[in-house]
Amino acid sequence: MSLNYKSSLLEILGIIFLSTIIFIFTTGGKIIYFDNIDWLFGAKNIVTDSEQHYISWLFFKNSDFFQFPLFKNYHYGMEISSSLIHSDSIPILAIFFKAFKNFLPFHFQYFGLWIYLSFIFQGLFSFLIIKKFTKSYWIGLLCSSFFLLAPVLTYRLFWGHESLFGQWIILCGLYLYLNDYNLKKWIALSSLSLLVHPYFFAMISLLFFATLIKEILDKQLSFKKIIAPSLIYIGTSLTLQIIFGYYAIGLNFLTSGYDFFKANMNTLFDSSPGWGINYSRVLPDLYNSIPPIGGEYEGFAFLGIGIFIILILNLFKFSQEKLVKKEKFSNRIKVLIYLTVLLIIYAISNKISIGQYEILSYPLPPFIKFITETFRVSGRFIWPVYYIIYICSFYLLIKNFSQKYVAIILLCALSLQIWDMFPNYNKLRTKMLSPQIYYKDFNKSDKYKLNDPKWKIIGSEYNNLYYVYPHYAPENFVKLSMFASKYKLKVNFGYFSRTDKSQVKEEREKLQSIIINNNLSKNSIYYIHDSEIIELVKNNQSNYNLIKLEDDLLFLIPNK
Repeated sequence: MSLNYKSSLLEILGIIFLSTIIFIFTTGGKIIYFDNIDWLFGAKNIVTDSEQHYISWLFFKNSDFFQFPLFKNYHYGMEISSSLIHSDSIPILAIFFKAFKNFLPFHFQYFGLWIYLSFIFQGLFSFLIIKKFTKSYWIGLLCSSFFLLAPVLTYRLFWGHESLFGQWIILCGLYLYLNDYNLKKWIALSSLSLLVHPYFFAMISLLFFATLIKEILDKQLSFKKIIAPSLIYIGTSLTLQIIFGYYAIGLNFLTSGYDFFKANMNTLFDSSPGWGINYSRVLPDLYNSIPPIGGEYEGFAFLGIGIFIILILNLFKFSQEKLVKKEKFSNRIKVLIYLTVLLIIYAISNKISIGQYEILSYPLPPFIKFITETFRVSGRFIWPVYYIIYICSFYLLIKNFSQKYVAIILLCALSLQIWDMFPNYNKLRTKMLSPQIYYKDFNKSDKYKLNDPKWKIIGSEYNNLYYVYPHYAPENFVKLSMFASKYKLKVNFGYFSRTDKSQVKEEREKLQSIIINNNLSKNSIYYIHDSEIIELVKNNQSNYNLIKLEDDLLFLIPNK
């Protein structure tokens, strides 16, 4: 074994150790247990995103392994279903564990494992990027610590956005951009991003085409020679999207929200997105829209007080040296600057706000609406900008100061940043370790537990569960979903990020006709929630049976 191999292995083990320590510090560590599902569920009176992700997986594992599209999830929604792609259930792990479904307990979750792996990859790719600027292992570790504790990353755990915790994919894209062009690596990364979240695919695609532009400017590729790799990239991506089920509902995934889920112009400096979350005990909470009526929390990107100190020191160094000559930027840097500007423009949307003030609004050209209605949460596109700022901050620090001073500055800035954010990390750790305390609901587990023995009797006799009438995230959705998935019933409802609205309307009308005309399926049960239907059923009980289960859930069961 060569010395270089040994040293590289030790460096990787060091990164894994650091990532593990920070994983435990921020989450408590217990979320990695496969049978620990309590942290995925909120209080009884709310529906969280993580509940949707977990429940979608429960139905998906009941479907056939080989199907088309690969991530079709018909059991979850039936005629109004889409695919696992549109439920943020981390398809790459879902398909892996689906292969072992016969050996898994019912209460099995892989989301904690994903978060842990994402910590490791976040540490690894940030370390690889910083190592391009310095040979110091310890400086690399200190810089990686900032990436691992970045507010833009850990904030996603408050929202239960587990798939969006995979921001290491962006770092991997930036790492590829900073290295020599390699089409195979870009296609591999874009394919991986499609198996995690479509927003990562969009960001990686922007970095890929930025790489091609850089290659043209550097005269490494001619304009004609980028046509083939562009077509290969686009063709591969479209083929995989079809196979995976991105178009399971056609083009009905287009929706509004682009100028709602945006980034505020103060996002890099605002320590709080609202909802009682604050990443600084020193800096003030700058005003942005109130969460219930505004979506700027999606564009949250607070840099952290430690990064501010590093930026100020870099500016001070520039002014001290009285740099009057213009810095000559490479094409690599120029293209990255243009990409950064483009991402900022998209992230702040066409309704630009600073704090509470909207300073500019302009209409969007029709040709761009397909993009804005596909990637409507515009604020997320601030993430690559965020990480570019981190990388540039560390690069300039390493370039302008001696190695000794760099280590001291990083250690002090990191210590201050951890101290400043410590109360918030305590809150996050409580959410992960003791969700009943965080949500102030000590009976929250009743939300997903099936206590009534009648559940088993009914579940073993029927194949389908119909919600009368289905709509977005309906009441008692969690309990009903847990029941149906456990006994492998198909359902006509769910919590979907994208649906075919015309199909939902058609299914509602069809179900209404079935109930009114007493054409109930003999192998189906019907959960009655609509008040008009309840009265109709009570007046016509001779044709079917009405039963109540726990929490006064009313079911209509046809006579066999």
